[in-house]
Amino acid sequence: MFTGGEPTIDRNLPEYLRICAAAGVPEISVYTNGMALSSLAYTRRLADAGANLFLISLHSRHAGTSDAITRTPGGFDKTVRGISNAISTGALVVLNYVINTMNFRETPAFVSFAADRFPGAVINFSYVAPILDAAADMSVVPKFRDAAPHIIKALDEAARLGADATGLEPHRGIPPCALNADERYFPFLPPLTELFTGFIKPAACKRCRLDSSCPGVRKNYAALHGLDELRPLR
Repeated sequence: MFTGGEPTIDRNLPEYLRICAAAGVPEISVYTNGMALSSLAYTRRLADAGANLFLISLHSRHAGTSDAITRTPGGFDKTVRGISNAISTGALVVLNYVINTMNFRETPAFVSFAADRFPGAVINFSYVAPILDAAADMSVVPKFRDAAPHIIKALDEAARLGADATGLEPHRGIPPCALNADERYFPFLPPLTELFTGFIKPAACKRCRLDSSCPGVRKNYAALHGLDELRPLR
């Protein structure tokens, strides 16, 4: 998995991919904003070198909203071309849609847009991670209770359209209780095998049937919005 930062700014990326392919690595993925993939020749170069999965970030169906989220004027058009180019290579393409205050209300409509514009692409939802520092804009982090109904509607829309949509569960951006442990978003919830020091949960979580699988919420989220949204699942 080649991620970053942005891996496509490394001019040696095709060579790294060839090394992995020569070693017999079965899945070679590139996590990217997709802008460099707006060049079909470059996209084919990566695929020919061995990339067979592209996870491409796209956070809105509207150019204005997308460019505002990424702070990159013109980025939407490049990413959209990049996604189409990646699909044309036959690689698996996953669209990573990061839910935040600027886009959570349009999440169901994004599913319709993606299913129509990029048939066969997997839609992957993740939740913006709150970062507390002097430069961070915490206004981009919505409350779980505000975003959750739109996430559920988006999963329903994907089911209606026959599109493949799920959550980025390992990211642990939103706790299972916020979505009633919807298996479409949380396809697997194994017991925790490590200590998540950046997370916190209230004592009431001990009564939750998923207590052993859920680390709670990020401490920065709790500092911003509190813990009253968490509720034990029976």
